[in-house]
Amino acid sequence: MQSNMMVNKSREQSVKAAETALANMAEYGLDPSPRNYAVWYAFAMGEPAELAKVLQNRMDHGRDLSQSFCDQLYNRYFSTKETEDAIHSASERIQAEMEKLLTWLSEASGGAEDFSDSIKSGLELLFEGDGLENLRTVMERMVTETKKVRSSNARLHKRLQESSSEISELRENLASLKKEALTDPLTGLYNRKQFDLSLRDAAVEMLEEEAPLCLALLDIDNFKKFNDTYGHQVGDSVLRLVANTLSKNTKGQDTAVRYGGEEFALILPRTRLEDAERVCEQIREAVAGKVLRNRQSGEALGRLTISVGVSAYEQGESLEQFFKRTDDFLYSAKKAGRNRTVAG
Repeated sequence: MQSNMMVNKSREQSVKAAETALANMAEYGLDPSPRNYAVWYAFAMGEPAELAKVLQNRMDHGRDLSQSFCDQLYNRYFSTKETEDAIHSASERIQAEMEKLLTWLSEASGGAEDFSDSIKSGLELLFEGDGLENLRTVMERMVTETKKVRSSNARLHKRLQESSSEISELRENLASLKKEALTDPLTGLYNRKQFDLSLRDAAVEMLEEEAPLCLALLDIDNFKKFNDTYGHQVGDSVLRLVANTLSKNTKGQDTAVRYGGEEFALILPRTRLEDAERVCEQIREAVAGKVLRNRQSGEALGRLTISVGVSAYEQGESLEQFFKRTDDFLYSAKKAGRNRTVAG
């Protein structure tokens, strides 16, 4: 009886979560696609907790919940395992190819030892008895063994060429998969996963070298309006424009990231706060100086602006505190009227 009650309760929760997911998608004008359903069903169930927290935070602040942002959430929380499985599979295939190479080399080495033994016994035979008969026998044996080794080496050479080609292709595939796992497909910038890795590495280097480290968070102003008014294609063009501006204004060890939706991040190692603020202002002004136009009609769509929060790492704080403090500055920039940089 208790088991049936638990099953019924679980079923009721699933049905309620499904209804909530569909209602939320309808409210935000999202297609009820499998990808969107996965995101909003997970939100309704509250798992994973980080996804639910991210969505709830954006809903509370009235921020963008477009298709582009949902795609980001799906790629972050639901497609990672597939990519990791593909990477693992490619790695295993490379390992298998290397094991085959070792086997072939071992076989070739054994053939060389057999050849050496055969020649040695032939030489011993040459010195036994007299006459040309032994010499003829030895020469015939040497010719036969030489042909064997040559044939064996030819097969080995062919195998090595084939395996080398296979390993080269697998390594290229593996590199491509790893890059894909750490790159945002729309903008070409690094994604949230690479952000976490880069920020951690930058913090370690900063502590080891006692060098400054700055972090900037950038948010496109009124991005939801662009999506609602002009459609997601224009919204995607806006995201790519901002991403290109970030790429052109960063260099060296700086890391530009599409953090999620219309949010971007810059990790600036070995950079003082005043220099980081200057870089962010350059980016903000560059974005604000662009006039968006409809490619087909030439119609002006207005100017694009961004808000920026930037801060320098303070000794003793965690990376979570560092990020939150920067995010607070971003929120202050938004609250103060947008299209500005707030640093601290």
